[in-house]
Amino acid sequence: VGLSGVVSVASLSAVSTAGAITQSGGSVAVTTGTTNLTAATDITLSQSSNDFASTVNATGRDIDIEDANALTLGAVDASGSVAVLSTGHLALAGNVQGTLITAASSAGALTAGTLTATAGAIDLDAAGAVTLNGNVTSAAAVTVDSSAGAVSQTAGTTLTASGSAVVNAAADVSLAGAVSAALVDVDATGGSLSVNDLTATSGALTLDATGAVSVVGDLTAATTLGVRSSAGGVTQSTGSTMSGGGSLTVSSRNNATLAGTVTGASVTAASTAGALTVSSLNATTGAIDLDAAGAVRLNGNVTAANGLTVDTTSGGITQVGGNITVAAGVTSLAATTDITLETTTNRFAGAVNANGANINLAAAGNLSIGAVSASGDAALSATNTLNLNGNITAQAVTGRSTAGDVNVGNVIANTTMTLEALRTVTMTGTI
Repeated sequence: VGLSGVVSVASLSAVSTAGAITQSGGSVAVTTGTTNLTAATDITLSQSSNDFASTVNATGRDIDIEDANALTLGAVDASGSVAVLSTGHLALAGNVQGTLITAASSAGALTAGTLTATAGAIDLDAAGAVTLNGNVTSAAAVTVDSSAGAVSQTAGTTLTASGSAVVNAAADVSLAGAVSAALVDVDATGGSLSVNDLTATSGALTLDATGAVSVVGDLTAATTLGVRSSAGGVTQSTGSTMSGGGSLTVSSRNNATLAGTVTGASVTAASTAGALTVSSLNATTGAIDLDAAGAVRLNGNVTAANGLTVDTTSGGITQVGGNITVAAGVTSLAATTDITLETTTNRFAGAVNANGANINLAAAGNLSIGAVSASGDAALSATNTLNLNGNITAQAVTGRSTAGDVNVGNVIANTTMTLEALRTVTMTGTI
């Protein structure tokens, strides 16, 4: 079936039982009704002046359709590729299937229902907002891009790719369903970012937004996991998990609240202009590094395989709940106000260094104190041996071992020094 010249009809039905449906020049205008296209081979209605006022259904091999205005696709079944282009709103309203799918709206929004690419990629591009209302499945990669709008995914839907899944938007991104791909990269360059369940099965998972980032569900990465807000805050909901096989990094401009579980080979969390609150942190092979401009609050278990650093440039460090366990390496604490880590079940395998106002540190078993500088008082206690081996300076110094010894090196106490031990107190330095 060959169409040429100007074709204007109320509705259109074209069938080629042994060949293609093609267009050579001119335009096709379907003014009110449905367009149904069936071909044994290709369907090519790719003139930019075409105008399909209602739904277009198509079955064939390679399917290529263009529209000068809005375009709505119903059921599309291609044994080859699907390529659709509109100037206005592009609606992939029905089930669309092909070996690969390319859909674009050059000046409007794009909405998609169920999309399946059996052998290749899915590429969705729009000037306006992109809305994913159905399941999107690709044997290769999925790319979703809005150059001037937002991207949203409806709750209960899935985006699945054997290759990468890349989502870019000039405004907000909201992924309320589930995303699973070899690697996942989501970028909200001009807005906020909200995500539910994201999984990178063999690579990295990266979230980046100008505005606030909200993690409601679970983030899982085979390698590195990164979450960043360049001008907003980062919030993880209670019950959510972030898990990376490699390093895990959270970075925010404003307050960062990690109320769920965070696990990585190493864990870094920072708030460059706000406070930092964490619940459950676990660095399986490396260190935990926490940095904030405001207060740092530890609400749950903090477990580091090799080193712990907590630093605030304008606030204190407070352990509200849980235990701190540092299996190896040094613990370094720095605050402008008080440092309070006084849960008696904490465990520090290496030396603990601290710089702040009033410093209160407690641990089960042995506790080795390195350098401590307190503008206020320092209270240091252990259930077993307490080693005050570094240079310790404070107004009043209290060292206590409830079941072992206290060993003292160099201590400057401007007011009083109190040392208590169940067994012996040994002083070898300058007091």
